[in-house]
Amino acid sequence: MRKFEYTVLDVPTKGFWGKIDHDSLQSKLNELGAKGWEISISNDTNIQHGSSRTIMIILKRELSH
Repeated sequence: MRKFEYTVLDVPTKGFWGKIDHDSLQSKLNELGAKGWEISISNDTNIQHGSSRTIMIILKRELSH
């Protein structure tokens, strides 16, 4: 049976419309991907009128036996 471990990456947003720093996020995801992590799911925490406060990304990687 395959077993996994999980980690949560909270991505803060900036400004009224909840902008994210794409370059920073891409760099962090590449760093985690190089360590075997892959995105399992992502979701945003809505403030109002479609703007986001934080983006939550859950990543997983298979445990080695």
